[in-house]
Amino acid sequence: PPGRHESTYADIGIVDEAGMVGTRAIAPLIDQATAAGAKVVLVGDTKQLPEIDAGGVLRALERQHPIVTLTENRRQQVPWEREALDDYRAMRVEKAIGSLDRHGSARHRHQR
Repeated sequence: PPGRHESTYADIGIVDEAGMVGTRAIAPLIDQATAAGAKVVLVGDTKQLPEIDAGGVLRALERQHPIVTLTENRRQQVPWEREALDDYRAMRVEKAIGSLDRHGSARHRHQR
């Protein structure tokens, strides 16, 4: 359409950990970006800690729009670390902690 142009990095705002941002905090950013013709990309994980303030915007968007999901873990380089993290995400917490403990990565706090 007339007046449209290719997006540049200046036209895109990225909000990392968007699942932890309250709706009232993110709404002005989205309003300003929309008014300026910019795009806002929300990045986050709805299975991590939720926002403290009123929120749910990321979960609502996930239900209503197609999302892109990362499927390959690139942060943990050691296979057992990846497996432990997969176990933790799947709520196999005892298995994950056992793996961390076997590899010397768990820290124990002794109770008195």
